Amino acid sequence: GLQAHLDCLAAWCKRNFLYVNAGKSWIMVFGRPRNIPDPLPRLTLDGKPVPYTTEHTYVGITINSAESNMFAQHCRNMTSAARRTGNALFSIERVIGSLPPVEGRMLYNARIDPYFISGADVILDISPTLVEDMYSVQLSLLRRLLSVNAQSMTAPLFTELGLLPLHFRRVTMALRLLRELLDSPESELAKLTLDVCVDLHSGKHGSWLGDIQWAIDHLPRPLGMDDVPEILKLPPDVRTYSAIQVDEMIKEVTHIAKTGLQLQIDSSYRTYLLWNRLEPLPPPNKPAHRVIFVRHYLRLRVTKHRKALTRLLLSDHPLALEQLHQENGRRQPYRFPDVRRADRYHPFVPRDERLCRLCGSSIESPEHAILLCEGDPDLVALR
Repeated sequence: GLQAHLDCLAAWCKRNFLYVNAGKSWIMVFGRPRNIPDPLPRLTLDGKPVPYTTEHTYVGITINSAESNMFAQHCRNMTSAARRTGNALFSIERVIGSLPPVEGRMLYNARIDPYFISGADVILDISPTLVEDMYSVQLSLLRRLLSVNAQSMTAPLFTELGLLPLHFRRVTMALRLLRELLDSPESELAKLTLDVCVDLHSGKHGSWLGDIQWAIDHLPRPLGMDDVPEILKLPPDVRTYSAIQVDEMIKEVTHIAKTGLQLQIDSSYRTYLLWNRLEPLPPPNKPAHRVIFVRHYLRLRVTKHRKALTRLLLSDHPLALEQLHQENGRRQPYRFPDVRRADRYHPFVPRDERLCRLCGSSIESPEHAILLCEGDPDLVALR
């Protein structure tokens, strides 16, 4: 049994002048409670008892044997760490003022994103609640970075900062590991591990490959893309795939993310200022359409101007067109995660009745307030 294996390990270590510290060793028991013996047998290593534990952190990954998802506690720890790091990051605004989005994005990728993708190559999102908690923290931090409110649309947070939503980011990490395993030599232990995963997946047992497929199947997709594309369906024996085919899977996952983000923007009149826009590119390149890109206006040096323009484009401005907006429970033509503004202090106001507070003749939209309104002489003089 296990005790015999521990005795062999201790004997081998003695022959090779090695020492195993039983006090720094632990035993974890996995399985359903009714299948676990009670009391647990006493196991020793070199004559010293080895304690049992239900939770332990190994190479940065917390494993818990008391939960159905043994990585659930690790995901919760990483979510809390990302939130704490984000709060610490934004605390520098007390010293430097408002954190510029471009520099803040660099700090986000360097200090916060590692928590979101910690172990994502082997820990797949098979527990929706855990990844949604991470996703909500990501949204909160990106909103603070762009200086928009907590009810702002989610799609522009990613399209304006050049980031992928967390669901897709974590799946691509797992696919990249699969690509590396397929390219690794047959003699490496990692390749032998892939062989075991293939056997489990082929036999319809729980496995890493099965978790990858589950995570892909449950990615948020735009309406009209109900079925998973054939390119994203893993074969029973993934060893028949090449690294190039896995690269195509990664591109398809990224394409679905971009399609969903663009559809969310194009299907909402709140973001009509972002429709059909072209992004200025460094010369000699011509302006071109980019779904996910670090936008040029985020580099404005005057903080007030940058925040005002960002809120104007992202429909987070104080004008009536946005402030009197209320979704009123209507279904949207996409299934991307989003947070809708619902103001409980006033009834729903139709769009054509959100009139300018100064002239009262036209809808109080950004273009009307900035360029057309003549209801205030001071405003006209400022133009």
